[in-house]
Amino acid sequence: MSSWMMVNVKSESVKKCAFCRNWYDPTNSAIRPKSPAVGIWEFDLSVTKPCTTRPGERKAFYCCPDFVSKF
Repeated sequence: MSSWMMVNVKSESVKKCAFCRNWYDPTNSAIRPKSPAVGIWEFDLSVTKPCTTRPGERKAFYCCPDFVSKF
């Protein structure tokens, strides 16, 4: 069962893996727009994908200092 969380991607403090270029999700299957004009997006907390800069799989809600925004 998936659970979704809303965030404002325009906020400097939002550095979730789901919104990072280094998190390997080429189809962006773990994110979806809610109100993109103001930066509100949702992401699936249950999704795990590999990271291109850190070893192993990382959950969508993880954060790291290597964050690079997809937007």
